[in-house]
Order: sequence, then C-alpha cells, then structure tokens
Amino acid sequence: MYKAIDTGYVALFNELLDAGGDVDCIFVDEANISTKSLLHICCEKGQLGCVQTLIDRGAYLSARDNWGQTPLMFSVLADRKDVAEMLLTHQPSLISDSDKYGESCLHFAANNGMLEFMNILFKYGAVPDKANQSGYTPLMTSILSRDIENSRLRCDVIKLLIAHGSNYEMREPRGKRSSLQLAVLAKDADVVEVLLQAGADPNSLDRGGRTALTNCLLENIIVPREPGSMPIIDDNIQSMIILLTQAGTNMNLSLCEYSHPLICVSFVGSLQLVQFFMENGSLPDLSSNCFPSGVTPILTAASRNQITIVKHFLSWGCCFNEKGRISRKQTDYSFDCFELAIFLKYWDLAKLLLKVGYHWKPNQIDKDEDLRESLETSEEMTEWYNSFVRTPQSLMFYSIRTIRESLGSNIPSKYKKLELPKSINDQILLKDLLSLEES
Repeated sequence: MYKAIDTGYVALFNELLDAGGDVDCIFVDEANISTKSLLHICCEKGQLGCVQTLIDRGAYLSARDNWGQTPLMFSVLADRKDVAEMLLTHQPSLISDSDKYGESCLHFAANNGMLEFMNILFKYGAVPDKANQSGYTPLMTSILSRDIENSRLRCDVIKLLIAHGSNYEMREPRGKRSSLQLAVLAKDADVVEVLLQAGADPNSLDRGGRTALTNCLLENIIVPREPGSMPIIDDNIQSMIILLTQAGTNMNLSLCEYSHPLICVSFVGSLQLVQFFMENGSLPDLSSNCFPSGVTPILTAASRNQITIVKHFLSWGCCFNEKGRISRKQTDYSFDCFELAIFLKYWDLAKLLLKVGYHWKPNQIDKDEDLRESLETSEEMTEWYNSFVRTPQSLMFYSIRTIRESLGSNIPSKYKKLELPKSINDQILLKDLLSLEES
C-alpha cells in the first residue's frame, strides 16, 4: 500500500482498499518515533488522488501522529497547498486543530515564512492569535523563528498576520513580553520598524519592568568585563535604539531602575548613548527617593568606574552626594558616589569627585570600617586623601562650587545668562577637570 501511495498509483491503492485495507491504518517505524496514518503519508507526498480516495471512503481526517500533528499539518510542513485546500474544503473545522504543543497550522506556516499557505489558512478561518501551550501566538513565534530565510520575508509574514487581525500587544505569559519586546530581543531592526509603524506601544513593560528600549540596552549590548571600558554597539542595535526613541519611548520612566534608559546605559557604559538620551529629554538628576534603592544614573556609572560618563553628568550639574543601595557579593551597602569609589578602589574617580566639590565630612572614612579598610590598601591614595581634606581650598574653589550649586541642573544651558568673562565661565564649567578629550 505504501508503494502505491509513493508512486501515486491510485487504481492500485483502491484495489488494496477494496481487498480489505483499512483507511485508518497506522504505519509505525521500528523506533516508534514517526507514527503516521495512511492519510498523513498521502498528504505529505502530495498524492491528491489518494487523499481524495481516503476522504471518499471516510478516513478520519483529524488523525494524529506521535507529536499530535494532523494530516493537514503534514500538508503545511510539506508545502502541499492543493492537498490542504482539498482537506479544508471537505472539513473546514480542521483549521482549529493543534498538535500536542498547541501549535496550529498557522503557527507552522508563519514559522516557515509560507505566505501563500498563510493566505489559504486565513481563507478557511485560521485564528491569528491562537496561542500554543507556551502562550506564543503565530506572530510571536514567527518573530523568533530560525526557519525564515531573511528579514524581508519575516517582515512580510508579520505584516500579513497584522493585516488579518493579529494583536501585536498580546504578551507571552512567562516574561510578559509583547511582540515588540520579542523583536528587540531577536535583534531584528526591520521587524521592530514594522511593528512600530503598525502602532505597537514602545512603553509597554515586561514582567521585570523593562521597556523595549531598556531591554535592547541590557540584553543586546555586551557589557565589557573591565570596569571603565566602553562597549561595542553594532549598527543594527543602534538602529533599534533610534527607532524606539523616535517612536516615543518615555525617557524618564521611573517605575523601576530597569525602566529608566539613562540608568541602563550608564551600566552598559556608552557615553555616546548617554549623550543621545539626554539630548532626547532623559534627565539624569533623579531624586534619591525616585527608586526604593536610591540608585541614580551617576551612581550607576560610578559603580562601573565609567569616568567619562560621570564627567558628562557632572558637567550637566548632576547631584552626586546622595546615597543609593549597591550590592556586592550578596551584601547591600548604602554609598554615595565618592564612598562607592573608595569602596571599589576607583582612586581616579574618587579624586575627581573631591576636586569638583564633593561635600566630605570630618572622619567620614574613619567611621566606616568598609571604607577605611579599602582606603588603607593604597598608601598613595591614603596620603593624597589626607592631604586634600587637611588643606584649605581657595576662595575661588568655593565660589565656583557655590555658583554651580546655585545654577543647579543643566549648567551648560544656564551659565551663559551670567554674562561673565570666558575665563570665569570655563571655571564654572570645570573644563580643566571635566573635559572628555583626555578620557
């Protein structure tokens, strides 16, 4: 009987069935891995005559293999469009079947970029948002599928799904990520653009409180192991960041630390992106009460010894005396930027913060065992620190710091209104300390 199907010999196939062959007989391989019915085999091989014979003789059209796949699913996976139409014309309800993992025929077609097949399935009532057992719709699985040849075809699949009513704001249950979030994690800028053009919300949050943008920063950019090093960001990721920013991502979302772009990019360590986000309205001067941890962008940058980023925040006039909670080796500490620099032995950063006006207190380090022990590991730094705190600073030092504190935030846009000589303005901007050219 198998040979009759394989060769498409319909007359012989009918003779064998007339001789007592079972229209629903099952073929089992030796390992019992691939268990198929006659109809499965006919559909897989595209033998229309044999399929019609089995339909006419009352074969069970929803037969299942070991994976719960039906003959219609076999026809999809084998790209047998004419066979699928024959089955669906005879029994349209087959379109609702799913395999043992909840995957529908539309899942299979979408995951393989089969646009024509998808149109056939929609013609017979395929539900675009039917989720599998993991909670993923065909739109979500097509975004993540490795079986689609190129990004252009993937975009066409997504456009077709959306055109037939697929809800791009649905979220998968585990991480509560939308299709836009998944596209970002898949690092596909073209798909991100298609979803944004369709109206996807760039400010939807996943279970961890991250937006698509902050997920892009934290998941797609490799953070250098060496503190103070800048990451390499490829063009594709940069394109996604620009698209999400232009689409209206909230640059000051403060639901949690991971929802704020500046905190994320300060951890990643990209000065270029810090500047880009601030130019697009992201504010670095968060109140210490903004998050329960008290973490701010400048404290995050300090924790990674990102001196160039710290300098940029200081140039802007960012407050750096407030404390935040920092975890190291499963222990929580409450430090401000200077204390953190001492604790982590970032001596150049600690010196910079003192020079720009950090408000140190008498015996501040001596009273904290962790800070004292850290400082004592460097004889040079201990000597420098003791010399600095014991030496009275000049009147100009305090005058400039007082002016900067009076100006508050966004100093580069405010100092010009003072109409002071350039030499004084340069001192207000602390150009000798905060220039990024040497960093």
